[in-house]
Amino acid sequence: MRDIRKEAHKVFSVGALTLVVAVQIASFALAMVSPVRAESSPEPNGPVKTFIVSYDSLPGEPAQAETVSQKRAKYRWLKNQFMTELSNTKGYKKVVRNLSEMPTSIVQVDAEGEASLRANKRITTIAENKLLDTEMHQAIPVLGGTVANGFSDGTTNFTGNGTIVGVIDDGFKTNHPMLASKVVSEACFSMENETYNNVVITSGCPGGVASSTATGSSFSSDCTGTISTCDHGTAVASAAVGAVVTAGSDNYSGVAKNAKLVTIKVFTKWQEMAGHEDWCNDGSTVSTCWKLDSAGILSGMNHILQLQNDAVLDDPIVALNMSFGSGAYTNLTECDTSPGAATDNSLMQAMRGLNIAPVVAAGNSGNTDSGNGQPTYNSNANKVASPGCLDPAIGVASSSKDDDIAYYTQNGQLTDIFAPGGDLLNANDQGLMLANNNDTLTATQGTSFASPITAGGWAVMRQKNPTATVSTVLRIMQETGVNIVEDRPNYTAITKKRFVLDDALAALNDKPSITDAEVQGADFTQGESVEIAVTAPNATSCTTEDDTFPITNDEGVVTVTASSGSQSHTITCADDNDYTAQRIVGFVAGAADDGFPDGPNVGNDGDILNGTPGVPNTGFAGLLRNNPAATLAATVLTSATIAVIAKRYSAAR
Repeated sequence: MRDIRKEAHKVFSVGALTLVVAVQIASFALAMVSPVRAESSPEPNGPVKTFIVSYDSLPGEPAQAETVSQKRAKYRWLKNQFMTELSNTKGYKKVVRNLSEMPTSIVQVDAEGEASLRANKRITTIAENKLLDTEMHQAIPVLGGTVANGFSDGTTNFTGNGTIVGVIDDGFKTNHPMLASKVVSEACFSMENETYNNVVITSGCPGGVASSTATGSSFSSDCTGTISTCDHGTAVASAAVGAVVTAGSDNYSGVAKNAKLVTIKVFTKWQEMAGHEDWCNDGSTVSTCWKLDSAGILSGMNHILQLQNDAVLDDPIVALNMSFGSGAYTNLTECDTSPGAATDNSLMQAMRGLNIAPVVAAGNSGNTDSGNGQPTYNSNANKVASPGCLDPAIGVASSSKDDDIAYYTQNGQLTDIFAPGGDLLNANDQGLMLANNNDTLTATQGTSFASPITAGGWAVMRQKNPTATVSTVLRIMQETGVNIVEDRPNYTAITKKRFVLDDALAALNDKPSITDAEVQGADFTQGESVEIAVTAPNATSCTTEDDTFPITNDEGVVTVTASSGSQSHTITCADDNDYTAQRIVGFVAGAADDGFPDGPNVGNDGDILNGTPGVPNTGFAGLLRNNPAATLAATVLTSATIAVIAKRYSAAR
């Protein structure tokens, strides 16, 4: 009688040997056709580019996040997943910075690293880093105020007290007399000192680091020996919130002279290498220049969100000024689909959700008059630069003191508001007297200064009504402004508004505000309905994420659904004409549970992704992971071998 167990043992032994041999032969053969990918490289092979990438969960992975802490935990988890995957692909990949308030990272790569980056399935948007160019006699009387008293609503004077304006720019002479008492927080976002074969990068942050939030980190760079100037940010900040100074027989100040300031420097020095990119955009490839870049700007916006979310400052940030731009766009579709627009859009929408106005210059390449002796840009007629053209942005064009269009300003349907920006070709203007890096004042012009004048105006409006929303402040500025008529060659004849601050303040008198919002009860649990008693003068209803609730005699109760841990909820109250006010209320419900598993912390700021320990990237395992064809072939051979074993086992029985 046959011993079936012995026969089966023989069959399985032969089968196992067959499986091993078959798979090894298959791996060798496939390796000849498609070689195993190389390990990640610790050094770049050729020119390096910088990319801004956003990413998200894959199907079946955790995705839900409601509170700020949950969202940050989600973004960290996504970053770790993304960086782990990227680490085990070929090419040079260096992490410049990860954003805390968005699932976004800034990565430097060589050509192979770029290919690996673009192949990752988590990426939702990818854009190459762009280099951008920075784009009072008195603006204050034009807006209806005085240096001495600020702006009046008819009964009370307002100067921006109790508010903060953020400015992202090239650096700041923070000890200038107009700024010395202003700065409550500062930061710098640049890139580490690096020498690549296509460019030498020098950080604009103290000590050559990629970023810093230390005192003095936003101070102006020394631009000696380059084709750049470095006092743009100083002038911009002084236009928004500069303290009163005397020059000659006149006094000067910013629009919101009693507001405070957050200064964020995003300057990097670029030394071109012959035969490579014209980083300085001056027609030469051997120049050295200082430039703002989109990676630093996004980092600055992220920092503003982080400061507001963490409530670490004594007063709220009410506006963020950005006096720079690139490109020129006629409509929202063009602007929203431009390179890098998606991340700009997301960050600006998040700012508006925290009641921060993203105020952006419209651009200075708008001259179409060939007779004024200045360069002409006929193709830019009716167009606004990015990011000022984006929907969440407050795009600001420039007018003269006598309410003519400033000759240089870009303008179009995407312009939101005009403000005095100076016009040195207008005999009635003489430019704006603003701070420089020599502790004095200089007459200047540009949408770069119309924009912070608007941001300063925002601070004055928010002092009067601290809860007025971005949309309401803009709407009132437009409704009470004076007409600015576009009549330049090649432009479409349109009319926009230049805001008049004293009239806008008066129009706030009967608009909704939220003077109190008190959580009812304590010791909440996740999922519980929490009541908040609201006092909202001039409002008829208030809305939360749960529902809309009536307001009667300025009082009402709204409800929100508690998440886990520390959280904040937005209450928006409106009147019958859709003017709105907004307040954010926080409380704690039970223990925090962010819902995202702990894991390896991979791809932190400054890391070079060079493989993950314990995850081989070469040999047979690397072949199967990096080569889908090899994986499929090995699977087919394995299945065939198992089938042979099963058949012989059946016959043996």
